[in-house]
Amino acid sequence: MIIINLTGMILKMRYCILEQVGAGGEGHLYLARDMELGNYWAVKELPLRKSVKPDCCGFWNIHPFHGW
Repeated sequence: MIIINLTGMILKMRYCILEQVGAGGEGHLYLARDMELGNYWAVKELPLRKSVKPDCCGFWNIHPFHGW
């Protein structure tokens, strides 16, 4: 498994990854800031399924972040 630190990465030209806040069997969880609206989002990195043609290391689900 390849481990990549996504801190500082910009997703979809809008969400800046601030820090990793968790990890588990399904992937990693990051705190991100919406650069247009200024609010915070939880971004979950999920591994690609083996049946999907691998063209990147994973995909992301972006959800509103409501605090700790």
